[in-house]
Amino acid sequence: MDLEASRASGAVATSAPAFNAGDLFWNTKGSDYSWTSSFNLNFNPASSINNHLLTFEVPRLASPNCAFLGDAVLQMQLILEDKDGLQPKPEIRIAPINLFTSGMFRSVRVFLNEVEVSSSEMGAYFLRCYMSELTGLDSSSKVGHAQTYGWYRDFGGEFQNPSATNPGFFSRMLLFGKQEAGGNITYKKDPTTCYTRLWTDFSSCSLPIVPDVGIRLELVLQDPAFYLHTSDKNAAKMGYRLKISAATLILPVKTLATGLALDLEKKLAEKPITYPLGRVESKMISIPASLQNFSTDKLTQSSLNPDRVAVILIAAQVWNPNYLTNPLEFSSRFRSPGMTQADLIRAALTVNGQPVDQEPCNGNEQLAACAFRMLYKNLGQIDRKGDCAISLNEFNEGYFFLLYDLTASGRAANSGAKQPARVGNLRLDLHFSAPLPFSINCFITAEYGSSIMIDKNRSVKYNFIA
Repeated sequence: MDLEASRASGAVATSAPAFNAGDLFWNTKGSDYSWTSSFNLNFNPASSINNHLLTFEVPRLASPNCAFLGDAVLQMQLILEDKDGLQPKPEIRIAPINLFTSGMFRSVRVFLNEVEVSSSEMGAYFLRCYMSELTGLDSSSKVGHAQTYGWYRDFGGEFQNPSATNPGFFSRMLLFGKQEAGGNITYKKDPTTCYTRLWTDFSSCSLPIVPDVGIRLELVLQDPAFYLHTSDKNAAKMGYRLKISAATLILPVKTLATGLALDLEKKLAEKPITYPLGRVESKMISIPASLQNFSTDKLTQSSLNPDRVAVILIAAQVWNPNYLTNPLEFSSRFRSPGMTQADLIRAALTVNGQPVDQEPCNGNEQLAACAFRMLYKNLGQIDRKGDCAISLNEFNEGYFFLLYDLTASGRAANSGAKQPARVGNLRLDLHFSAPLPFSINCFITAEYGSSIMIDKNRSVKYNFIA
């Protein structure tokens, strides 16, 4: 059942849609993207999980005439259980958060011939995956293709509602259980097959990697209290988790004809091959309670300014691992019982004092409208039929974030946006209507161009900034 239709009718899905393995690599590289086979790497959880670390590796020379593609998909067999290996009681309502197959991992690192070419620290990996799905797919894809990866979104205003009246929560719950006639849930003892696309810098590579390059992926597991949501106050004591009973990493490859492989070696003998990548750098800044105005300089680690910057505000008490909260509620309004609500009323990103892509606006409602327009403009979606399936009302009720474009692209130039210097001090200023009632986390996600170079000896060099 379409979740939009179910919300409009007041109904909810009664069974979980089946995962479609055929959609795993759907349109990720455009019309030219194809793959001829794949390496399927299995692991035994009993021997392969070491300090919450999963490692998959294809050594050099294991793939003659096979060129790796940047995409990778992890197939997992998951069982919802407590610390004693038992299923939740039928009266318990518990489900993973949206895009939970990515939320299960704190970080993912990719190595080519032992050189790290993609990493994510401080738990920002999941936020990157979530933002990629949220802004990169249109509404029809999110109802169909994205559900392969566990995308059953929460509706605006219902992020903290772990019940059947939240269709996203209920559909995710039914992936691991069945609703009985009396309304209780019988949770499955058998595993559920789930998939996750590994969103990394390496996955943005649009060219096949030359043969004879080894690849290793390291995945660090997340605290289950982060990716599971319930109203059961005994959840921490019960130690609920999604147990990985088996997993397979699927690496798509192109098989090169012998003549093409020989020609490629001749080209490599002349000069290294450069592979453009998109690099994402994430940073979390804690804004303490009681502050009304907040400013920070030097938002990124690079000497060059990024192409795009996203600013996301999440209450710290929501983001920190807690079974009783959903960490995905982005907000511009922060309220606490008995205290004045603090609304974000002004925001500015500047380079050397010059504003970036920002229309003048004051007040929370006007700011939200400006941010909503900035979102669609900077995604290039104002003049096309596609959309990222976020309405203005829902944008204000759990999907609010600021998206800035620092490039001199055609759409930015045509919009009259100012073009800031590529080198200079990047500063963020936030102003609230009242002192914050509690601390919030400000996540800064910056996008850059980067690249890797591979020479005839298969030596890999990673260029931090292209």
